[in-house]
This record gives sequence, structure tokens and C-alpha cells, in this order.
Amino acid sequence: MPYHRRISIRVPDGTFCAPGNQQIGGTCFDRNGLLRLIQKYNTKYPDRAIHYTSKTPNRVLWSAFRDGLASVCGDNEWCWLDQDFLKYDSEIQRYYRPPRPNTSHKWLSTTDIDAVLKQYETQYHNFVFMGAVPLDFDEVIDEYRNMKICPMYQGQQITQFGFVFNLDTHQKKGSHWVSMFMNLDGPDKFIGFFDSYGHPPPPQIRNLIIRLKQQVKDCLGLQIHYKCNTVQHQHKNTECGVYSLYFIYQCLQHHTFEDITEAIILDDDVNRFREFFFRPTIHYRG
Repeated sequence: MPYHRRISIRVPDGTFCAPGNQQIGGTCFDRNGLLRLIQKYNTKYPDRAIHYTSKTPNRVLWSAFRDGLASVCGDNEWCWLDQDFLKYDSEIQRYYRPPRPNTSHKWLSTTDIDAVLKQYETQYHNFVFMGAVPLDFDEVIDEYRNMKICPMYQGQQITQFGFVFNLDTHQKKGSHWVSMFMNLDGPDKFIGFFDSYGHPPPPQIRNLIIRLKQQVKDCLGLQIHYKCNTVQHQHKNTECGVYSLYFIYQCLQHHTFEDITEAIILDDDVNRFREFFFRPTIHYRG
């Protein structure tokens, strides 16, 4: 019998480091990151360049850079990444979670979802995210049409696979996000489909599930169980993308499919996970 559990999360101020990137000494940046920040700053502002040597301690580098942007960012390290000379630097951006959409109930885009879940590949080396894709993925995305699970399992030791689908085809604007997780590790090997409205997968996704199960059986000799959420969690229309992130994240935390799907999390509760999956931005509005 489904039950309602209110989710309580606490994200301490300033801990928006990317998954697997531990905050040390009050910063998400290691020495290489700090040096890159300063090099970029010195290129942008040569008249007030930050001087340092190979022996300059990290805390001094950090303080010097902080002081250079204090009038804009104060002590908010995440604000640094929004500056025009850093916002397109992928090496700098990877130290932090991706930027939060600019309103608290904005629909998540393909880019938002990809940015969040690709970072978990760094923290979980046995996990791969296959991308957020339209419903006609087999027609427009080669990686899906030609997907081969066994080489990834055997060659890269990938045992967990995440998928997010939009129920619109690629030429439409997007309607609803759903997600799927395949686990080939441990005793509970399964492929689980999660629609936050509790609906079953459409034929395109069902066919993919059948194909993946057959691949795993033929080349790995593994039997995996198919599981499908039938519980309605979502009642509003803005949080389907966050529900999709939430489901895959909870699977990575080794919660069972049943625990995740049977404990109802309502729209307003899952909305708060935006504060966990994304960092703030200087343009964010509640």
C-alpha cells in the first residue's frame, strides 16, 4: 500500500561542489582549479593581476581571487562561475554542480538534465548516463539505435545505466519527462521504469526494455527483472524533470525500486531537490 513520506533534505550553505568533488578547506577548487581561475582573471584584468609563485599556499590563492571579485560575489564561491570570463570554461564549471534554472518552477531542459546526471559518472565509475532524449530516440539518435550494453559491462565494468526520455518526439517542444534505471550489480538485477504520474511506458520505451533485457541475457547470461512504477507522485505540471533526476539519484544511493516508488514524494517536496541538484546563480529568482 503506498504511503506518504515527506522528504527532508539539508544542503549546508556553500556545499554545491560537483558529485564526487569533496569540499576541502572551504572551497570546491583544488590547486589546479585555483591556478586556472587566477590565470583567467589575470587575462581578463591585466591591470590588477594576481601575483603568485609555485610556493604560494592554496588559501592565499583563494583569498586573492575572492578579493578580486568581492564587489560582485562577496564570499559566494559559486558566484565566480557566473562571471563572463569563466561561465563557458568547462574545466572550471566541472568543479561545481550545474547552474539552477532561473525560476523555482521552471521546466528542466535537456541540457539541465544532462548536466546533472553526467556529473554522477565521476562519482560512480560503474554508472553511465545515456542522455535525455526524445521519444523517437531510435530514429534520431545513433547511440540509442545501436546501443550495445555488453561491451560497456565487460570492457568498462559499467553495471548501472540511467536513461531519461521526453514523451514528445524530437520535432515537438516537449511534454513530460520520465526515467529508467538498469542495474546489473548485486542480487537485485532489474530494469526499472519511472513515470511520476504512475503511467506505464509507451511502446518505444517498452521495445527498448525488451531489447536491453535480451542483450543482457544473450551475452552476459543474466536474467533481469522488469519493474514499473504504478504510483502517482506528481499532481502539478512543472516537476517531472526533477522527479526523473530524483529517481536515478535514489537508485544510485542503493535504495530499492520499491522503496523509491512506494514512498510518495509530492511536487513541493521534490521541488526542493532543485537546491541539491543545482547550484545557485546570481540571476536566480524564487
